[in-house]
Amino acid sequence: MTYTAADQKVRCLDLKTSFLFNEDGTERIGIVMVFSDVTKLAQLNRQRRESSIVFSVLMICVCIYLFLWSLLRYLEVEPPGWVMSRMIEAISIIMFIIILKTTSFSIHDIGLRVTNAKATFIPDILIAAGGTFLLVGGKFLLLRIAPGFFPEGAPFWDWSVGTFASVIYPFTVILQEFLARGVMQENLKRIFSGKYAGVMSIVVSSLIFGVLHIAYGLPFMLAAALLLGVLGVFYQKQGNIWGLCIIHYVLGQTATFLRYLT
Repeated sequence: MTYTAADQKVRCLDLKTSFLFNEDGTERIGIVMVFSDVTKLAQLNRQRRESSIVFSVLMICVCIYLFLWSLLRYLEVEPPGWVMSRMIEAISIIMFIIILKTTSFSIHDIGLRVTNAKATFIPDILIAAGGTFLLVGGKFLLLRIAPGFFPEGAPFWDWSVGTFASVIYPFTVILQEFLARGVMQENLKRIFSGKYAGVMSIVVSSLIFGVLHIAYGLPFMLAAALLLGVLGVFYQKQGNIWGLCIIHYVLGQTATFLRYLT
């Protein structure tokens, strides 16, 4: 049975009852009740059950995406990159809804609140600026040592690659960070236990999202996994997704218009 204590915490109790008889055992004179607090045991059982659900949902979603990608390759269909990205997001949203409906995970468990704006945004803005500098400097260097790396004749900063996807990219970034951090990383943290639970949740969520970008090729997979791993560390420290959205958006758009992504 459950019991709500004065501190509003819900406790799980194991109740055993037995009749109390008189000395000769012929007449019932009362009932003995023994209450045992099994709250921790109930929480462990629920965590084990929910962990198995989350793990199964994650694996099913990854496998569905890989099967769809393999089917398209088998049919010799090459959809645009944005189609595969929307497919990832759609599968992730379905995964999120299933987890919400089948576990105690709620929207409040996702890092949407900013408790310290200065500690959140200043480091992330500096990282976005530093990453932009490296991308620009990297293109200068690659144009000298490997001119064939970029499309021939394309300007240094190519506005022509902008599409409708670039217009809605801010919303795409928020959605992706919401799903990668709030849904996947937070739920994986529930699956793992012990001293390195946070580290394992970052590593596994980064690898999964790297695999989900298989349609873009190995370099993009590695870059996506690395970026998500770094952002996962910041999410672990900051507890919200908004600063990460700045880094994600700036570096994503910079890489696009510099033609790192083709």
